[in-house]
Amino acid sequence: MMRVSKRTVMAAACGLALALIAGAGPARAQGQTPLPIKIAAFKGSLISFTAEVALKKGFFKAHGLDPTFVYFSSCPDIFNAMLSGGVEAAPCPLSLVMADNAKGFHLKIVNNNIAAQEYTLIARKGLSRPHAHDPYPKNILDLKGKVVGVTVRGSDVENLVRFFLKRAGLDPDSDVTWLSVGGPPTAIAAFKGGRVDYLPAWEPEQTVLVDIDKAADVILDTRNGEGSPLFQNYISNMTEAQQSDLAKSPEKFARLAAAWADAIAYMKNPAHFDELVEIFASNSGLGKPTIEALLHNNLRYFSSTINCRALQNVAKFEIDVGDITRDQVPTCKGLVWSGSYKYLTQ
Repeated sequence: MMRVSKRTVMAAACGLALALIAGAGPARAQGQTPLPIKIAAFKGSLISFTAEVALKKGFFKAHGLDPTFVYFSSCPDIFNAMLSGGVEAAPCPLSLVMADNAKGFHLKIVNNNIAAQEYTLIARKGLSRPHAHDPYPKNILDLKGKVVGVTVRGSDVENLVRFFLKRAGLDPDSDVTWLSVGGPPTAIAAFKGGRVDYLPAWEPEQTVLVDIDKAADVILDTRNGEGSPLFQNYISNMTEAQQSDLAKSPEKFARLAAAWADAIAYMKNPAHFDELVEIFASNSGLGKPTIEALLHNNLRYFSSTINCRALQNVAKFEIDVGDITRDQVPTCKGLVWSGSYKYLTQ
């Protein structure tokens, strides 16, 4: 893990402009002492883009926060750091939050981020795929004997592919070979280098490998609800925090939720698209055509609303893959931090 120092945000003179660009939203922090907060992030990844926007456009500062980003390559590493106090807030899959809570963690949702399943199962071009034109789940039979890349073993992406394999009648433990390839930079390199045959890709992996490099064929795009009816109303990524931290510093996390909502409102305004491209470019190393395609493909999935039915669909998925049991399914209000109830919808 790599730590970076606290970064400055926009000057106070921009305060009026912030109020105009963000539109209606939670009241700004006025004259409050900035509260430090350590936020886990994935460098150059879409799931950390909201935090980057909140930083670059001054929403953290407007709500009285002084953030430090701590970069990781996997969510299991983030959860370990959270237990030791290394980070206070993290953008990790809701499915992993449910699974870890079932093992004894006490994590709560502070705000929503991506209101869709976020992965695309892709295959290297040139692979022999006899079932390529068959409907799901028969097209999954082509994975037999192949290498599947995942961030780390036991990750959310591995669970998703296991889900698909079982639907096709394959054994996830013997019919494929799993290879840990890390986050987007190393996963893209592993895929293009031929080390893996299939990849449950998350951005910017989808856009780079499918749209820009034309190196991959799409098998299933779960963002569009493919692969299961559960994915048609889903939350894949949100910000969570430990219950103990929330109880200790409720004002800090209320400010975080408000800043996050303002950032997403800014991102959803088409008039800001060119500026969003510049913000993503500043921290990703990607070219502008790639970023433009990535944002066109994904901005519609961001939401600050926490949908209770979507939470229950995630729980059903977690039951299916064996991460939780039926008696471990949380209620909507039991999983969401009480300070964020204002963002709940049925």
